[in-house]
Order: sequence, then structure tokens, then C-alpha cells
Amino acid sequence: MKIKNCLKKVILFFINHFMVGNYLWEIKNILLRFAGISIGHNVKIVGPIKIDVCSNLSIGNNCWIGKNLNIIGNADVIIGDYCDFAPDVFLETGTHEIGNTERRAGRGYCESIHIGSGCWIGIRTTILPGVKIGNGCVVAAGAVVNKSVRENVLIGGVPAKIIKVL
Repeated sequence: MKIKNCLKKVILFFINHFMVGNYLWEIKNILLRFAGISIGHNVKIVGPIKIDVCSNLSIGNNCWIGKNLNIIGNADVIIGDYCDFAPDVFLETGTHEIGNTERRAGRGYCESIHIGSGCWIGIRTTILPGVKIGNGCVVAAGAVVNKSVRENVLIGGVPAKIIKVL
């Protein structure tokens, strides 16, 4: 496991420093697959991207991943087909229970994030642990998604709420 994590870090370093931009899509995908990340066909990752410890990252077919995607935590992150991620999206799978008065950040734990097919995730969006976003959703720029949402809705705000049924 240590070797796999080291390999993933080396590959991400290479991609993030020498392959950033709108080119070399398939080479990036091959390298990320070699690092143990499940990536579908015709995925375009602009980079740089940060994947910190994620247990299982799966990106479906025909996705666009804008620059500065951050995936942090030890739980799975599953992204469906035909998803578009604007720049600076943050997916956090780790959190804490609320502790006592001595230390409010109690026991830590992780929960998976699932993003359905056909979703559009806006710039500077944060998606928190345990969230499931249904197929065909749009997450407005700057939203903080702390609860799961059904299919085909536009959500936005802090915390994110349904703005419109699509």
C-alpha cells in the first residue's frame, strides 16, 4: 500500500508540474490508471489536481475535470459519466463528530461522495462527506453541499439548497 501511495504521488507530481493544460489527455489518463485510479474513456483532466489519500477514486466516461480539483480524505469518491467540473472544486470525505467542551473536534471518520452522471459542478464548489448528488444536477458556483440531493435540480448557496427543478 505504501508503494502504491508513493507511486500515486510521483505520478501526480509529474502530471501537475509537466502536463498541466488542455493537452496530452490520454497520457494523463494512462498514468493515473497506472497509479490505481479508475478513469473512464475520453476523460479530460486539465490539472493540476490533488488527490490526498482517497481510498477509491472512480471517474466515469466523457468527463471534464477543470484545474485545481482537490480530493481529500480516506473514503471513496465516485463520479459518474458526462460530468463537468469547473476549476477549484473541493471534495472532502473526512469529518469529525462534535466532541466535548475540552475538544470540539471529536472522533474522526470518513464518508464517501457520489456524484451522478451528467452533473455540472461550478467553480469553487465544496462537497462535504456523505453527499450523494443525483444524476443531471447543476451545483452553482461557490456552493457548499452538505446534504444529498435528488436528480435534476439546480442547487446553490451556503449551505446549498434547491433553487430550481430542471
